[in-house]
Amino acid sequence: MLASLYHRLEDTGGEEEHLLRAIHLSPNDVSAHLALADLLRAQGNDLEARRRYRDEIVRVQRSPYGRYPAVPERVETAYAFAHYQLGQYALRGGRGIPAAGPWVAAGEFNEALRVLRRYDASVGKRLERILRYEVPRDELPQLVGRLVTRDGPRWAEIFGRLDKIDPRITDAFRNFIGYRPDEANRRYDLRRSIYQSLVAAYTQRNEPALAARYRRRLEALNDLAPVMKPIEPRS
Repeated sequence: MLASLYHRLEDTGGEEEHLLRAIHLSPNDVSAHLALADLLRAQGNDLEARRRYRDEIVRVQRSPYGRYPAVPERVETAYAFAHYQLGQYALRGGRGIPAAGPWVAAGEFNEALRVLRRYDASVGKRLERILRYEVPRDELPQLVGRLVTRDGPRWAEIFGRLDKIDPRITDAFRNFIGYRPDEANRRYDLRRSIYQSLVAAYTQRNEPALAARYRRRLEALNDLAPVMKPIEPRS
């Protein structure tokens, strides 16, 4: 996408123009909507950024297009990023946007987590299809559960396991799930930010048990950080 090139060149005018053109050609392209909303937020245009997160990305999510995707196994994580930012606006407000409070914010953060967990489940299902020819059926759920935790896929272990079967399977799995190390790290960072924000929201709501629950999950997620480092592409 040309917008990505303009982003790397820090040409925000060119980036915005090409994102708008992409959206005009494909109104349901949530990746373009997310990139534009993030750009507007970085420019300080919080009102328009929030409108795009809510009225464009979440609209697509709740539409028949989002509820019944052409490839059901592919989960669009842009929805999670949009709900997280809407939660931040609800929790902290923005330029021209009053804070809606921790109750609204927690709802958005939890919806972002639900999207990420659906993504994790889709990874687990694809992984099961590959590993079922190598692992006894009664051991398969336990193995997949260790490789795809509630806090996200352990990519380094997954690829290491598949490499032992056949490196070609690893490459096919990478391509099928559209894996990119930078995107995996963005999802990891997003999940960590969601947990931190839920701790803040539940603390404001004076619900220490819920705050403690997500503090523990945050600590567990931090323990996974080494396996979420970028994986070098094959030469």
